[in-house]
Amino acid sequence: MDDVRPGREHVLHLLAEPGEVRGQDGRCDQVFGHGFRLLLMTGLPALGAQDRALYPNRCAFSAPRRPTGPEEESPMISMLLFLLAFLCIPGGASATDADREARWAEQVQETLVVGQAVWLEAGGRKVFAVLTPAESAPPHGGVVLVHGMGEHPDWNDVIHPLRLGLAERGWTTLSVQMPVLAADASPTDYAPLIPESDPRLVAAVNDLRARKLDPVILVAHSLGTNMAIACLAQHPRLPLDGLVLIGTPRLQGKPPLDPLPLLARLTLPILDLYGSRDFDFVRGTAAARRKAVHRGGNRHYRQVQIEGADHYFRGLEDELVTTVDAWLERVRRDKGRR
Repeated sequence: MDDVRPGREHVLHLLAEPGEVRGQDGRCDQVFGHGFRLLLMTGLPALGAQDRALYPNRCAFSAPRRPTGPEEESPMISMLLFLLAFLCIPGGASATDADREARWAEQVQETLVVGQAVWLEAGGRKVFAVLTPAESAPPHGGVVLVHGMGEHPDWNDVIHPLRLGLAERGWTTLSVQMPVLAADASPTDYAPLIPESDPRLVAAVNDLRARKLDPVILVAHSLGTNMAIACLAQHPRLPLDGLVLIGTPRLQGKPPLDPLPLLARLTLPILDLYGSRDFDFVRGTAAARRKAVHRGGNRHYRQVQIEGADHYFRGLEDELVTTVDAWLERVRRDKGRR
């Protein structure tokens, strides 16, 4: 049975996307949300270093101390998480949260050390992105980076390591702000919003083409993969040379939440990457994704599982970058032979 229903792990992940809790300066909504996601996923971990690394000294939020002793695995934790999962389900929405996008842009620009802020014209509006030039000349090509649900173009998990790591290996990266909703929104709420991602991705690809970069490849993570698949199915002539899907979720509902019907329509080279410790709705649907692509006749598809990796590749960032870079180089070589 191909369809896998999201379980508690999925619900907790959704609830734990960045929250609107702010520090004394009115910002810092990412710091709380990201730490809360770790709290939900693992029980009561230490929340300090990773979540404060991107925005140091910004927020008055202090992480709870991890209890010790026999109470550490208290069933009260499970009950609390269960209640949170059903008390925090939001209503639907159909337009991006422009204020939240503006906050992300401000925060990222203030902390950006490598790379530069750029603004793309997409769908009649200015869209924030981060351009990171390749460290080698000439560049090997261009990469459009697409983050997951409720995140920003320099998100600490997956996107930031790829943005810098691929640039170090010779690829110019353009990481684009995708449409976002309130912090407690679910993928179901994002479904009507996904078409808003189309003009952003088209603008990003065209921007890299205008910079004379070739090949141009799109690399997407989590719900960003659903956005990317939907866009490419809608724009089959988009001048793109490859697609990297990292942690592709198959959620209940019609496309693009269930990406299989659209995935079967794609003919460009695809790398389908996921971790052995990924969520069930990613790992458990890997075979279904592979079958869908093969039914569509795409012979340029490769699926790779990274042993020990979770949905965010924490602790395996170098292996993530190395795996993606190796595949990008393969696409580059194959195109050079044509």
